[in-house]
Amino acid sequence: MRLASNKHTDFRGLNNTYFNFISSPGFSLNIKTEFSDFYMKKGKLLVHGSFLTEAHILSTNFHASYYIKKIGSSNVVWVNGTCNNLLFKLGPMKNKQCGDYKVNTNYSSATVNTPDWRITITPQPVYFHINGPSKRIDIRVVKKTNIISAGILGQSFTLAREGKVDDYPESGEFTTYSMAEGAMDGNYMDYKLFYNLDTNGKYSLFNTKYNEDVQKIKEQVADSIELI
Repeated sequence: MRLASNKHTDFRGLNNTYFNFISSPGFSLNIKTEFSDFYMKKGKLLVHGSFLTEAHILSTNFHASYYIKKIGSSNVVWVNGTCNNLLFKLGPMKNKQCGDYKVNTNYSSATVNTPDWRITITPQPVYFHINGPSKRIDIRVVKKTNIISAGILGQSFTLAREGKVDDYPESGEFTTYSMAEGAMDGNYMDYKLFYNLDTNGKYSLFNTKYNEDVQKIKEQVADSIELI
């Protein structure tokens, strides 16, 4: 993962498990990791790795979900969600406005714009795939404001740190192992979620307000966090 301020880390995650990537007041980006086997180094290296396969973007009255398993061989986008508890579904070249949240789709990718964030989700193949998901999603994040943020990715916008990365051999068999150690507060289990729309992680800021009790928010994220 490329973090804010051009820092880097790797994150294996757990199979079929949800993690909180970004949490800020009234907002959450949750992702799912799945294990996958594939070849690298021109077939010389068998890798037991993982990829992101779902993305779920939430606010108090809105959510939008992107599932890689819903993307067929033609890479046509499919997004579903709710706006004020009313279901919506979007195919390619569509848009949906829900208050100050807006979803736009092109042929295969989807972008969600909020007052504080812009999230773009794009499908990609798993090259030289053997087992597990044959496709993955890439997520590109732009932070628009100085809103405080937590989560595996989100905290790097407040305090960016280099994290642990995997050291791939040139050949043989290799299992990825890095869990973003050093790049985040606590450990990866602190960001594990019970289900796709869960907003109750250890460092969650979802139910806070930006201007209320800043010290309390600061302690939730980390004792050493530097507020922008």
